[in-house]
Amino acid sequence: NADEVNSVFEIDPRSGLVRIRERPDRETRSQYQLIVEANDQGKEPSPRSATATVYITVEDENDNYPQFTEKRYVVQVPENVPVNTKVIQVEATDRDEGNNAKVHYSIISGNVKGQFYIHSPTGVIDVINPLDYEMIREYNLRIKAQDGGRPPLINSTGMVVVQVVDVNDNTPMFVSTPFQATVLENVAVGYSVIHIQAIDADSGKNSLLEYRITDTTPGFPFTINNSTGWITVSEPLDREEIEFYTFGVES
Repeated sequence: NADEVNSVFEIDPRSGLVRIRERPDRETRSQYQLIVEANDQGKEPSPRSATATVYITVEDENDNYPQFTEKRYVVQVPENVPVNTKVIQVEATDRDEGNNAKVHYSIISGNVKGQFYIHSPTGVIDVINPLDYEMIREYNLRIKAQDGGRPPLINSTGMVVVQVVDVNDNTPMFVSTPFQATVLENVAVGYSVIHIQAIDADSGKNSLLEYRITDTTPGFPFTINNSTGWITVSEPLDREEIEFYTFGVES
């Protein structure tokens, strides 16, 4: 409208020179149309006037920084994800235009052992080396977004949190083997003989262990607590009948 145009531009009434009253903002308005009127000083029969239209285009200046669409990106990735798989795509927008708005991305910190690669023009992040939950459970990648201006404007506040999800990829390991114990033949049924223990490097349900006795015969006098690993006497013992028992335990 005329008020907006007059607030941004003014014209010298004698020379016709158009000046700016205040700095225009291309991101607010990039085109202006001015109607200029010229009047002569004639008196007979009357002053004469003419009008002209002036079109003003505001060119872009690289005055806007790239802005990430999220302050903090969080993604969960299973530890057995194949190499060269896309993990996430970050995005930063720039209110300028042309090269001034063309954003390029890079990882500037947190890329331990070079596990990740970011495609500079697109912001797509790939995993390029195998992950291992038991080694590193979380990566905090700081991302830089840089526009194509000369000089460029840089935003280094991008943060991508990659949470590695445990996969059941570790076999239980017994803390020592073989397990050996002695017990008197006159102990009561329910007597605790030995504690069988295994460990699993996985996490959560993947590390919960259950124990089971194998290689037994009918009348076998021992039982195992499947959750604790304690082996107890379940039948009366008689050394003169059987002196040694050898059996296996699975976890």
